[in-house]
Formats: sequence, structure tokens, C-alpha cells
Amino acid sequence: TKIYEYAKWDIKYGIWWHPAQGFMSHNIKALSVFARYILAILLLFLGLTGFISPAFILIYLALYLIWSYRKIYLEFGDWKVSLWGPPLQITSDIGVMSGFLAGLFK
Repeated sequence: TKIYEYAKWDIKYGIWWHPAQGFMSHNIKALSVFARYILAILLLFLGLTGFISPAFILIYLALYLIWSYRKIYLEFGDWKVSLWGPPLQITSDIGVMSGFLAGLFK
């Protein structure tokens, strides 16, 4: 809920560029979340239509899950704790995207 509210607030008040954060400002990071999922949908479509090998979809998914696992592992250094990385990443991505869209269309 907090992630949703933060994303909604950021877009509602139009904070696109923060001088101190630059490309790490929240709305630019939210757009990168959308870009990841748009790329995944594009790869899925291309895989289903036969333009690319379904292996690319699996590679992309594996890289995404490894990345989210690694972020938590680098923070805490515990592989058991790091197993929560992928589900937390997907959940927070959904919160960011839904909050961003809610703020955009209000």
C-alpha cells in the first residue's frame, strides 16, 4: 500500500526530475518498471508468434529473477532471506505501476 501511495503521489505532483537524484528520481524509476514489463510482453508475443525462440523468454525471466534475488542477497548476505527477493520485487512492481497509473489518471 505504501509503495502504491508513494508512486501515486509522485506522479500526481509531477516530480519527473529531481536535481539531486537525476535519473534515479521516482517517476523515472517507475517508467523503467513499465519498460521491463513491456519488454517481457513483447518477448512473449514474439515467442508465441515464432519470431524468436521461447528460450529468450526463459532467459529474460531467469535474469529478472536472479537480479531480484541478488539485490536482496547483497543487502543481507543470507540466501534464505534472498529467496523473498523475486516475490517482493514482483509485488512492489505491481504497486508502483498501479500507483503510477492511478496518479496519472486522477
